Amino acid sequence: MNLDICMAADNNYATHLGICIISIAKNNQLNDITIHVLNNNISDRNLKKIESLEREFSNLKIKFYNILEYFDKNDISNLIKNTLKDNDFFNLLGISAFSRLFLQDLLPENIEKILYLDSDTIVLDDLSELFHINLDNNYVGGVIDIMANITKHYYLFENKSTPFINSGVLLINLKKWRKIDFAKLAINLINDYPDKNFLHDQNIINILCEDNVLLLNPKFNVMSEFFYVDYKKNLKLNSYFGSIDGFYPENEIKHSLSHPVVVHFLSQVWDRPWMIHNGIFKHVPKNPFNKCYDYYKSISPWKNDVLATNDKKILDKLYYEVIRFIMMYFPAPVLAFLHFIKKG
Repeated sequence: MNLDICMAADNNYATHLGICIISIAKNNQLNDITIHVLNNNISDRNLKKIESLEREFSNLKIKFYNILEYFDKNDISNLIKNTLKDNDFFNLLGISAFSRLFLQDLLPENIEKILYLDSDTIVLDDLSELFHINLDNNYVGGVIDIMANITKHYYLFENKSTPFINSGVLLINLKKWRKIDFAKLAINLINDYPDKNFLHDQNIINILCEDNVLLLNPKFNVMSEFFYVDYKKNLKLNSYFGSIDGFYPENEIKHSLSHPVVVHFLSQVWDRPWMIHNGIFKHVPKNPFNKCYDYYKSISPWKNDVLATNDKKILDKLYYEVIRFIMMYFPAPVLAFLHFIKKG
C-alpha cells in the first residue's frame, strides 16, 4: 500500500522528525512510504541525515517543501507573526505549527488524502488500517483531545458539545480541502479573529471542520496526558464546562494505551523522552513508550546527540512542577474552580 505522510519541523524538531520517520519505516516495511517534509529552516547537517534514511529503507521516499518560501510569497508569515506576536504558544511553536493549514497548496494535486503527523510522535504499528479508513465527505479524521475541550469556551464559533480533536495526528481529505479552499478560510480566520487562535492551527482546524470530522480510534493518537491524568478525572473535569457530550469508552482508552499505533509525546508539562526533567525535581516517567523513542534514537543518525538540556529559569521550572502537581493530584472540582478563578 502507498502511504503519503506529511510532517513539519524547524531545526529544533528535525531530530524528532527523523526519529519518527525511522519508527514509521521500521513498522511499515510492507508499504511504500512517501514522507512529505515541510521544511522550516532545517540545517544542512540535519537535512543530510534525514535524506540518508532513504538509503537505509528501500520502501522510503522523502520529499522536502520550503514552507518559508511559500509563506513569504503569500505574505502569510507576517500575518501570523503580527496577529499572534503576544501569544505565548506562538513563541513556543513558531510558524511550523501553521503549515498544515496550507497543505492543499503545498502538496501535489494528485494527493487527495494525507496523514499529517507532528514531529513529537512515533509510530509503533502498521498504518494500513488508518489509510483504509474512508473519510467520505468529512474534511478530516482525528482523535479527541479531551484536555483541550476545557478551553473551548474561549473560542468563537465552536459548539461546546462537539468533540475537539488534536491536530498532531490528522487524516486529511485534501480533495475536500481544495474544494472549499481551506487555506483561504484559515487565513480569513487568523486575520479576522486573532484573539481566537489560542491553540494555533488546532483551534482553526476545529472551527473550520466542526461539522465534518470523523473521530478516529484513540490508538491512532495516544497522548501523554492519559498516562498521568486519570480517565474519570478527565471526564468529570470536562463535564463542569459542558465541553463534551461523549468520549471514548474507558476500555477503548485502556486498549489504546497498551496497543498504540501512534504515540504522541504531548506538552512540556508531561515528561517527554528527550526532556524528562523539565521541572525542578526528577520524576520517573509514566509513559512506557518513552523507551521506544530511545530505541529509535539509538539506531538513528542522531544516536550520539544530546537532544535537550534543562536550562530554563528557576521560575519556569517551578511553573511546570506546579502545573504537573495540580493536574495529577488535585480533584476535578478544585481544578474547575481554579480555572474559573483564573478566567475571572
